[in-house]
Amino acid sequence: MLIAGCGNSSTSGPTTATTAPGPAPGPSTVTGTTPAAPTTKIAIRIYFVRDGRVAPVRRLVPAGPAVGQAALDALAGGPSGDERAGGLSTAIGALRLTGLAIQNGEADLGPLTHVSQLAEGQLVYTLTQFPTVRKVRIGDDVLDRSDLEDVTPVILVDSPLPGETVSSPIEVRGTSNTFEATHQLELRRNGKVLAQETVTASSGSGERGTWSATIDVDAPAGPIELVAYESSAEDGSRIHVVTIPLQLRR
Repeated sequence: MLIAGCGNSSTSGPTTATTAPGPAPGPSTVTGTTPAAPTTKIAIRIYFVRDGRVAPVRRLVPAGPAVGQAALDALAGGPSGDERAGGLSTAIGALRLTGLAIQNGEADLGPLTHVSQLAEGQLVYTLTQFPTVRKVRIGDDVLDRSDLEDVTPVILVDSPLPGETVSSPIEVRGTSNTFEATHQLELRRNGKVLAQETVTASSGSGERGTWSATIDVDAPAGPIELVAYESSAEDGSRIHVVTIPLQLRR
């Protein structure tokens, strides 16, 4: 069964990039060969772990019918050194993520055993970003995202992702399970608030909902931070804080 595209990308379709062919043959190179064709890649999300909850990062993988397996391969590769330094980890361990099969909206990972709930969260979130996957079979369990609330952050920002380059207006979206379905977004630079927005999700107070916002920011190009948080109903303090580093371009 083929998988194509990303269901929740930050644009209307998958982001593509093309790797350039190698340099032209020099005088000593054997002639008569055909240069390799450029490889088109798409941007997808891979879910690692931060503070015991799933956390998405961006990866480029080859476009094509095997993009689901490519996502699993990237997941098995684990966080980069910089990502680990930034607090990301993985619960995948030595799990063999091969032989993916998709049928009737269900992704089957084969006879996996001893899979922790965190690893289940990574697998289910990574695969269900694709529109052809609604549930994931892991051993005897068939799971979707609603089964994994315990390993999902209260505020999950799916777009933009850490390290992405953005321009104003910035489209932000994700899911949340906050009190009265409300939380706040800020764009900051060097501690200064550049823009802010109050967001209301489709549901909350025990039921996860979806949300989106468009934020205008008037600032020079350079690094900024997107900060999402809930204001405590008890004392107004910031709780469930998520900080995402970005690059602003003009």
